[in-house]
Order: sequence, then C-alpha cells, then structure tokens
Amino acid sequence: MKKLLMTSIAVFSSFFLLHAQSDGAGFEFGVRGAVASNWLFNSNTDQGGMSSLAAAVSYNYGVQVAYNFNEKCAIEVNLLMGTITQGYTSKFGTNDYLEYQPNNPSSPNPNMNPLGSLWSQQPIKNQETSTSSVTLNVTGIPVLFRFGSGTGSYFEIGPEYQMINGATYTVNYSNGYPPPSAPVNYSNYNVSGAWAKSNIQGVIGFGNDFQIGESGWNIITDIRFYYGLTDLIGCDAHGQYFSPSLPNGSTNELYTANYPNNSGPFYSGYKRTNSAGASFNLGIYYFIPLGSTSGHGRCKHAPSVKSH
Repeated sequence: MKKLLMTSIAVFSSFFLLHAQSDGAGFEFGVRGAVASNWLFNSNTDQGGMSSLAAAVSYNYGVQVAYNFNEKCAIEVNLLMGTITQGYTSKFGTNDYLEYQPNNPSSPNPNMNPLGSLWSQQPIKNQETSTSSVTLNVTGIPVLFRFGSGTGSYFEIGPEYQMINGATYTVNYSNGYPPPSAPVNYSNYNVSGAWAKSNIQGVIGFGNDFQIGESGWNIITDIRFYYGLTDLIGCDAHGQYFSPSLPNGSTNELYTANYPNNSGPFYSGYKRTNSAGASFNLGIYYFIPLGSTSGHGRCKHAPSVKSH
C-alpha cells in the first residue's frame, strides 16, 4: 500500500510538473454569480389539467477555483450558495378537492405541510385559482472540465453535487380557500420534509473569459444548462407531498382509492421529480501562472481587454 501511494504521488507530481511548463498553466481564484431559470419536472403536476408550471427566477453566488493545464484545458470547481425556485398556476373545477390540515403557519411543524395529506378533505370553490411556488435553498459544487480555443472561448462539462438545505412553499388563492377558519394564504411555509437532501446534476456550458491587459485579472461569462439525475421527491403545486409515505410515517392518501370521497386516488401513482434549468453567469478571477507564458505576463493567452 505504501509503495502504491508513493508511486501515485510520483506520477501525479510528474504530470503536474510537466503541465506546469506549458503555456497558460496556472491557477485561477475568483468569485461568480448567476441568475437562472430552474424547473422541477414531475408528470403528476399537470395531471387532469388542474395545475401547470410557471417560470420563476433563481440565483446563486460563490467562489471558483480552477487549474489550467495549458491554454486550452482546465478543471474548475465552484462552491455556490443559492436557490431553485419553481412557480405554479392552478385552476379548480366544481368537484375538485384538496387535503387541508389546520396547522399554524406562524409555528410550522416540519413534518406537516399546509395542504398535506394528513387531515380532512376540503372542497374547492368552482373556478378558484391560485399561484404558488416552491423554493429550495441549495449549496452546489460543480466540477467542470473546460476545453477552450486558446483565445478565451470555451466549452465546459461535468457533474454538480447539490445539498438541499431547506425548502419553503408559498401560495395565494383568489377566492379565499382554505375555509374561513384557516389562513387564506401561506408564505414561506416550511416543506423541507418533502424534499430529498441532495441532488446530482449533469452540467454543460459555453463561455468566454476576457483578460484585463496583463494584470492577471479576467472577467468570465458563461451560459450553463443543467439536468438532474436523481429523484428530488418534493411536493406539488398545492403543497401536497409526493412521497408515498409522509414524514410522520402515515401512508400518503394521494395514492389511495379513498381520495376524495372514495372516488379514486388524486394521483394514479408515484412519479419522479427531476430538476432542469439554465443560467447566465458572470464572474472575475485572478490568474497565477506556473510556467512559461510566451511573453504574456500573467495571462493565459494574448491580452483581450486593454488596461489603461
């Protein structure tokens, strides 16, 4: 084992030193931020035409570190804090029901959601409409391989691991549902118990970096596209948990034949929830060269933005 470890260190050191002599080899240290359009896809969401997805704005910000093997190849790691927000619109007919529980939004129980399948069924007023949203607070760690032209433009690809730190649900009803004895609207209600604790996404992106003279500073922009590979579980447009079993251990009535009024299940069966989205990113980083830069100073390639 010791021999194998020493051999691995020797091979890595040789590889590192070899590429450290290449033009453009070096480290990047910087910060970045993004605005994004994220989507949480679950085929149960629009079942029966009651609800549909609506666009919402998400964001993230954080730090980036990258190692450039040469002018054209690099590996980049980000640590990003941000949100994933999904909006919904709903319209209800004459015989539509939802599950309502009289829980206190000012002191929420994380094992209960405002419209979770735990308490009595309540009828919805005909032509009632609602707008709602779910926001996930996430920490993302993308590890991306960059392949560039040598003059600034690049393509990137790799996985991203996300930790889901919490989730909130907000809804507004047009005609006063739930019943008068309960709050009409819920804002930032804790539904963390409905969601998975982590997510893995595949990421591809296209971007460019612009060197500021020979100062070592670079402005970076890119567009990234994401698709989730794991099941986020989650809740629907009405705050009802998708999970077949609820946080308190009871069976989710959304999938049983006695919902509502023995007329059949609300959903025909459990479906996965997958994330997808696109973001526009802007950042700035400082480049520290390790090897030859062919007279470019602290640049990976010929300066593209003149400094004064």
